[in-house]
This record gives sequence, C-alpha cells and structure tokens, in this order.
Amino acid sequence: MTNDNQDNLSSAFEINKTFWNSVSKNHLNSELYDVDGFLGGKSSLNDIELPLLQAVAGKSVLHVQCHFGMDTISIGRLGAKQVVGTDFSEEAIEIARELAEKDGSAATFVVANTNTLTDHIDQTFDFVFMSYGALVWLPDLGHLADQLNAVTHPGSTVMITEFHPTLYMFDHPKNTIGYDYFNTHMYKEVEEGSYASDDDKTMYEQCFWSHALAEIFEAFKSRQFDLEVFEEYPYSPYKCFDNMVEVEKNKYAYRLNDVIIPHVYTMQWVKA
Repeated sequence: MTNDNQDNLSSAFEINKTFWNSVSKNHLNSELYDVDGFLGGKSSLNDIELPLLQAVAGKSVLHVQCHFGMDTISIGRLGAKQVVGTDFSEEAIEIARELAEKDGSAATFVVANTNTLTDHIDQTFDFVFMSYGALVWLPDLGHLADQLNAVTHPGSTVMITEFHPTLYMFDHPKNTIGYDYFNTHMYKEVEEGSYASDDDKTMYEQCFWSHALAEIFEAFKSRQFDLEVFEEYPYSPYKCFDNMVEVEKNKYAYRLNDVIIPHVYTMQWVKA
C-alpha cells in the first residue's frame, strides 16, 4: 500500500478517467477489439480464462472494470443468469450498453469507480471477474478486497486473470527494468496513444501502481477468501508491446535475452 493522500488519489482517478473516456471510441474501431467479429458471434474471451469461466452458467456475475463490455457480454453467452459490468468511464459504459442492445444481450452496465464500488452496487453476486490490465489502476488491493467482499456472499468466487507483475517491471521500449515490483508509490506518466490505437498520436497522462503477487494474496487471504486456483503463463494472448513476438498462434511473449518470464496469471478465490 502506498501513502498517496485522498486528494492525490482523486486527482489520479480523474486523470485516468479522462484517458479512458478519450480512447474508448478509438478502441471500438480498432483491429484489436474486432467488434464486427464479436457482434457476429465471436467470443472476446481467451483460452486462459475460458475453462474456469464455464462455471458462470446459471450464476449471477459481476464484471469489474469491464471497459466497453465485450467480455461481459461474452460471459452472458456462457449461460450466466445475470451479468453486470462496471467501469468508471462514462464513454465506455455508453458503448457497452449500445453493444449489448445490438447483441441482444441482457447484460447491464453501471458507471462505477472500483474504489467506491459499494456506492453503486447494492447486491451480492455468485461470481466476480476482473482481467487484463485492471489492477494497475488501483492504489490499494486491500481496499479492493474489501469492496469485493461486500458484493459477494459465502461460496462466491472471485476470479482474476491479469498481466503478471514481472512483465510490468520492464520499460519495454528501452528493453530495461524500469519499474518497481512492489507497490512503493504512484507512477504518473505521459504517453502517446494507447495499446489498441496505433494511429492515435495524442499524448495522454496516466497514473498507475505496481502490485506484487504477495500483496494480492494477502489482500484476499486476510479477508477470508480461500485460494483454489493459481496458474502462471509464459505468454500473453495480446501483443501488449511492439517488441513481443508470436511464439504460437495468439500467444505473444517478451523475450529479453531469450529469458522466459511469466506474462499472465489466473487466480480464483472462494469466499469462506
């Protein structure tokens, strides 16, 4: 946990919300998201998370930090009885609602900052899902676990499929280690464009945090969640950085000096 005060956190959340509001429409039209294929029936979910997500059939599901909802809608297609997606970007949620209508999905979407999730969600869910680039936007994973504890009940599952903190240590354009493994402070940077829009030359300010695996484990374990699944993967289903190579179909890896590092992990917790 960092020592960022409330004013700094409020400012950071506003900076990040401005970023996500700005890029959502570009992402909608990007090759990476392949919205046409999605609306044609293609699932947006990956082989890493799909096996465990089969368990959502007949359950109520909360998808936290859903962006514009393609994974949320894809989860609904797996037979969930209720699916709710949350995100703090108003632009993303507006697009999510439009996609759900086009798809004929019953998924619903709520504008909500994860840090104040319980101000916007007043029920508990059987299954909570977060994935790929969600945790770096949060300053305190203990607080996240408190929020998820409040929207779950005994027997509920919390599943997180996320980029590995080791991958986040690298300054990829420079091929060097540039970031702390541990959550020591907030990073504030200005970068060109975003991961899904190569043609976007806009400079965007962003704030983010590193999170060690031990921080994640302690956050949930100390709140009476039991770890049932933990797996690490030496590849990513997304080409997150230009210097990643496709090692197998739809599997991308960063190979500095041919060293194999973890890129993604999946963990699944069950509330006691």
